[in-house]
Amino acid sequence: MLLSIIKERIAETERVISKVEKQIDKAANQYSLEIALLQTIPGVAKDSAISIISDTGSDMSQFPREKHLSKWAGMRSGCNESAGKKSTRITHGNKHLRTTLVEYGWGTIRTKDSYLKNKYESLFGPIEKKKALIAVGHKIRVSAYFILKNKEPYK
Repeated sequence: MLLSIIKERIAETERVISKVEKQIDKAANQYSLEIALLQTIPGVAKDSAISIISDTGSDMSQFPREKHLSKWAGMRSGCNESAGKKSTRITHGNKHLRTTLVEYGWGTIRTKDSYLKNKYESLFGPIEKKKALIAVGHKIRVSAYFILKNKEPYK
């Protein structure tokens, strides 16, 4: 009896997930060009591209430069120095977007022969693994800014 209840619950949850995915696809249809362009970034899949657009929108005119978007997203490192000690803390910002970009960084460093993987490997030696991932997430954010602003694929 318990197993049949669990199976019913799983089936019900799968139906709900299917409905939500259909709604997301329906809402994302208007951004099909932007989603396709964002997918040219190594490590960024369709769901990732939809997430980037849902967090920042597709209109980059509200951010004068990529630095403004990076600061808003909380991916810009502070260049603070006091008494000869440097602080590498990142700024406050959109925690969800920052977490998501770090997850994309994990996917990106697993791709073969990409600029972002090489960037991670060059940073991993001198700095910690997590800081290197934040740097890769920042590169993805900057790339997404220029892709959405210029409507050009990743190079």
